[in-house]
Amino acid sequence: MKTIIKHILVLALLFNVVVTYAQSTGLDYKLECGSVSISGETAVIFSTLSKVGTSLEWQQQAQGNTSTYFFSISSSSGDWNPNTNTGILSHTVSMEGLYGLFTLKSTATGLIVSLSLTDEDTQEQQLYTFIINTITYQ
Repeated sequence: MKTIIKHILVLALLFNVVVTYAQSTGLDYKLECGSVSISGETAVIFSTLSKVGTSLEWQQQAQGNTSTYFFSISSSSGDWNPNTNTGILSHTVSMEGLYGLFTLKSTATGLIVSLSLTDEDTQEQQLYTFIINTITYQ
């Protein structure tokens, strides 16, 4: 009987871990910031980064112009607590000749997103860093 109870407790624990992982990586959110660092150079570009399902949308506003870029998410990993806005989430992304990694993480000073993109043809890499002002969950 003790063995059965141990197996039930282990299964319950594993189920809890799987549910927590699924909730974190399946989490939909919207991030906003007022500037972006592009390979170390800061640019005043208001950005909204929205993750819904397996899509990531980056909307940029600068000097009266708006541009929107759509990425497909092929995989996600990490753990995020929406109650405390803490943890780390990573999404493998791609769009029209580019592929890379989108990472949202909490730090002692706030939330940071890094988006590392590589051109499929030239293998040139570009790193975008965002200091997040607001996060909302969808």
